[in-house]
Amino acid sequence: MRGLAVMVVVVGVLGAASALPSRVLTNPEVNPGCDVDCEEPWVVMTAGMTTDSTLFHLWGAKEALSFLVVAATGGLDANITVDWAALRNGSAGSITFPSKPSHVFGFVIPSLILYNDADDAGAFKNQNESVRVPVSDFTWSAQTLPESDHEAAVLLQTTHFQGNVLPNDTRLLIQVAAYGEDGRSTVLPHLLRTPDSAQLDLVLDNFNLNISEETQTWKEARWGMDVVVFSSEHNTTEEDAEIKFLTQKSLDDEHTPGVFNLDQISTTGARTGAKGGGYLQWRPVSYLTSDRDINEATTPNINTSLPQLDSLTDPLKASLAYAVLGDNLTLPGGAVTTVISFGQSKDKFYTAENYTTWTVALGEGSPPEETFSTLIVVIICIGVALPTIMLLGGCVALGVRRYRRRSANSLLAHQE
Repeated sequence: MRGLAVMVVVVGVLGAASALPSRVLTNPEVNPGCDVDCEEPWVVMTAGMTTDSTLFHLWGAKEALSFLVVAATGGLDANITVDWAALRNGSAGSITFPSKPSHVFGFVIPSLILYNDADDAGAFKNQNESVRVPVSDFTWSAQTLPESDHEAAVLLQTTHFQGNVLPNDTRLLIQVAAYGEDGRSTVLPHLLRTPDSAQLDLVLDNFNLNISEETQTWKEARWGMDVVVFSSEHNTTEEDAEIKFLTQKSLDDEHTPGVFNLDQISTTGARTGAKGGGYLQWRPVSYLTSDRDINEATTPNINTSLPQLDSLTDPLKASLAYAVLGDNLTLPGGAVTTVISFGQSKDKFYTAENYTTWTVALGEGSPPEETFSTLIVVIICIGVALPTIMLLGGCVALGVRRYRRRSANSLLAHQE
């Protein structure tokens, strides 16, 4: 049992050694210092600071949904300058820093996709009956959530569609939070979080839009979305800097019951452990009820080919990604495109529950690795140690018994 205790202590020490330094987060600000018409949440920002570094989180809903992490240079003196008039006009470089950031990573959602899945395939496969709904068709509100030193959160929510007020129960909700310390989300699927990460929780709640007379007739409708993942970790050749999709399998579903895979999109730096890099990480599960029960869940499907972004659409030119990186988005390794769609065969389509979630972590550096928790390690150790101890105890008892029997026989023989 002493060996077991030593093993548990070693596990704890290793976990502590791998932890990143904690960050103190500033309160999230919506459109700070905006001097033009900023009725919607164009820029939401918070900063996580250690004793010598600053990591900025930028989120926004200007023409497209944008989520960025920016590893600033200049230590605690780093800051952000926004040219609000230039941002309104969609100009490159409208968001600047005193010195060039060491790395920028993030993703943009320029449009949603509604498709009629008549074949019940689940994933979006360019079905003939489909329509793209630009994010710019929505009006957004932002609400800052209760503050703490190690968490800064904002709730983004749709209020209007194509100028018309949405019913109170028809909502696209996005709760996004930055974290200042290692841990695990309290909400299923309980993703890991680090001081260099944020988490986005997207909910399509009763999201039945009056897009056209045709879409109103679709009985097998599902939702998806276009996604552009970008990084400043680009080079002159695609081999030097690549954004790739990977999936990991695990024997443990302790934190996300019934889900044994962990999907991620990462840059070369994130995969190799080099300085910089960025990642998206999620469990391949989308819950269909607010209870988040695995028995009422479907699959977030992704196009894993990740083709390079070769041209900039108007929504991208108006996004925060373009405001920070400009035309560098089209450099080799600068950005890739994909589609994420929600559904699997026989899940009865979106209208069965009118509710779908997708939760993803967005981070700077290398993604955290799922490991067995200390509790599971202790249980495994006990499961191995106890039988071993019992076997050894039995062998010792048998040996002692035989030794005593032989001693007794020898004594009788001597007396005779």
